[in-house]
Amino acid sequence: MSSFVKQSKARHQQPIIYNVCNYAKAPEGQPTLLTWDEVTTMFHEFGHALHGMLSDCKYNTLSGTAVARDFVEMPSQFNESFATIPEVFNHFAKHVKTGESMPDTLRNKIMSAMNYHSAYALGENLAASSVDMAWTTLPENEVPSADKADDFERQALAKVGLLDAQIPPRYSTSYFNHVWGGGYAAGYYSYLWTEVLADNIADCFAKRGALKREVGQAFRQQVLSKGNTEDLMQTFTRFTGLKSPDTSALLKARGL
Repeated sequence: MSSFVKQSKARHQQPIIYNVCNYAKAPEGQPTLLTWDEVTTMFHEFGHALHGMLSDCKYNTLSGTAVARDFVEMPSQFNESFATIPEVFNHFAKHVKTGESMPDTLRNKIMSAMNYHSAYALGENLAASSVDMAWTTLPENEVPSADKADDFERQALAKVGLLDAQIPPRYSTSYFNHVWGGGYAAGYYSYLWTEVLADNIADCFAKRGALKREVGQAFRQQVLSKGNTEDLMQTFTRFTGLKSPDTSALLKARGL
């Protein structure tokens, strides 16, 4: 997700937001089908898009996704939860030839498998976050040459007890685009912390009615429209009623 124009009342600008979906093209004459991972990624990026499109701020420098790193990823990670709501799932998960919605038994299998290898997913996330922090906190005079980058990565992971050939980092040094010019340097760990915020928001939607218009409208007005014009903790508390994020929601969401 990115923007051609960011919302700004001062400039009388309406936001122009876009998502880029790089899906593998199917062979000639066959429809392009999406994996479950691609579906949830699409929901994720559209969550970012909503953050930009529904912004209602005076200055473009504070509008939309111009917020602290963990709050950047909150609307997108939260939006992934809509992909699993039966009414939403049945709307897009249809047979390519008959157009019939996926049978409940098969849908339930997908939902049951969502936390398969959750420990692996956590391990690769922590490993990548640790590599990010190791590089970013390294004194300039200690930066190794390019041919020693892999050695430095292994040493950094061994130092924190995360060097495991069975669970490599999600992104290795040579292709860690999120941190090399991607804006996440020393902040890749925020994805995991954001998951706590997103799970808290999703729990609120589930309790109040995930598909009720008034619930979505409240989220739009109290969170998405605010950009970085208010204290983000107050924004979170106003919508959820929580004085601080509840980390137990993360364990629940991961099936623990």
